[in-house]
Amino acid sequence: MIPPLIDEVKIIFYLILYGIFLLSTYDIVLFITRRLKKLYRIIGHIAFFIAVVVVTIKFTYSLHHGYIPIIFPIFLLLGGGIYLFLLKKQMVKGLEQLLILWGFLKKPLKKAIVYLFYPQETLRILGYPFRKMKETWRLFFRKTSKETGSD
Repeated sequence: MIPPLIDEVKIIFYLILYGIFLLSTYDIVLFITRRLKKLYRIIGHIAFFIAVVVVTIKFTYSLHHGYIPIIFPIFLLLGGGIYLFLLKKQMVKGLEQLLILWGFLKKPLKKAIVYLFYPQETLRILGYPFRKMKETWRLFFRKTSKETGSD
């Protein structure tokens, strides 16, 4: 059964948006993995492509009750082209600005999170066994004098 025209237009719109989504997420993965070693980059790309395949299968089969139009790749490529020619520069610039913002906020956020989840009293209580263990090791390995046989 052929879907009504309004459903076809919705499907085309969703496919164009999905093409934009695919390329923008790939740019995010490239941006995140650009400073990693080659092995970790390869692993990240493989994980990304496996996730993309799973999401694409779920997306296409839930788009219109399993109906996949024959022009599916054309509209994905159209969405990808829209992203490449109109949106990519702003996306990369925004990611770089987020990286700069993260550099400024990393230290205060880490301190706030540590303070919220581990207040000083909690750290003192959690550190008590280690302080006692340190004192025990000091007593165990202390140096004795040769003349008196004591400290």
